[in-house]
Amino acid sequence: MAYRILVGGYSTLLTTLLFNPYVSPPTLEILNQSPSGINASWLAPHPTNCSIVFGSQEIDAGGVASFLIQPDGSARIVSNVSTYGSAPAYVGVLSNLRDVVAMNYNSGNGAVIPLELDGVTLTSPPPQGLVAFNGSGPNLARQTSAHPHMVFQNGATNSQELLVPDLGSDKVWRLTSTAPNTYNIAGYIQQPLGSGPRHGVLYTPPLPDDDFESPTTYLYMVHELANTVTQQTIPSLSSGIQPELVAMVPTIPEGGDNTTIATAEILLSPINALYDEQYLYVSNRWDPDPAGDTVAIMTPDPLTVIAQVRTGLYGIRGMMLGGDQDQYVIVGGQGSGGVAVYERVNGGANLTLMARLNSSLVEAPTTFVWLD
Repeated sequence: MAYRILVGGYSTLLTTLLFNPYVSPPTLEILNQSPSGINASWLAPHPTNCSIVFGSQEIDAGGVASFLIQPDGSARIVSNVSTYGSAPAYVGVLSNLRDVVAMNYNSGNGAVIPLELDGVTLTSPPPQGLVAFNGSGPNLARQTSAHPHMVFQNGATNSQELLVPDLGSDKVWRLTSTAPNTYNIAGYIQQPLGSGPRHGVLYTPPLPDDDFESPTTYLYMVHELANTVTQQTIPSLSSGIQPELVAMVPTIPEGGDNTTIATAEILLSPINALYDEQYLYVSNRWDPDPAGDTVAIMTPDPLTVIAQVRTGLYGIRGMMLGGDQDQYVIVGGQGSGGVAVYERVNGGANLTLMARLNSSLVEAPTTFVWLD
């Protein structure tokens, strides 16, 4: 079957693409476009309803919009509320299906936005739903204040705990809930000074069949300012144990310019019927090499770069796994190059280009949701 993919970015339109891997050669084309508000630079699907998507409004007076996907793949705006901060760079939907969380990069705060029972309508966040972050780092150009860049749930020790990478303070904040629509800072995981943590994932290595111990879950963070990925333990807050830095590995290709490249996204592939190994995929954006940015492919444990795939894209801010077995990854060039879909080959240890679309109609693509 062909796949529909929703694309957002720094523009006023969402684009729905149609990717067909079953023709020769595979095709990637524009299906339609829809109003997005302003700068829907990050999109998040509803966890249980594929017809609902939420998008940031990354502007000074930041907001979050909700969209209902129509039968033709277009998106209709249902609601749009303030995040009470500036430049929300990330929005996510919590597994409780009651809260949408946005992180305001410029103003250093976050908003917990209530979701109505219909699953698509947002209401303005109550005062207790606002979280302020503080701190700074040694990079005087980028770290004079807090810059929360993501939020995700800690499924390892407590799914109600939220993890917030803060590029400005070199911390991953740990938030816990004390009441509905309310999260407070309960601690943090220190990151290397000046590293600028941006996005993260959790990974639990499989244990041998005869090993009955509890598996260890690791936190992997991609650092925009240092161009590294770190592997850390993530003990429960109640344990009193400090996280351990297990490994730190550079992400950029050999000979790459560490002063111009800025890592952005990190993905962890799942185990399924097609793939029996998990890999990390990391985007190295703004590479001046004529062949474009790379996607670094890494084994998670031990943490090792095993491949660098040149994409012909410039400015890979976002990318996303998709397909019925997550056999594809779509990437976009915010600066140039358009959008490209790759197939995960060699068990996921490499990528092969399937289709590319470079159209001026798809402006500054930064985020993707696989609708099918």
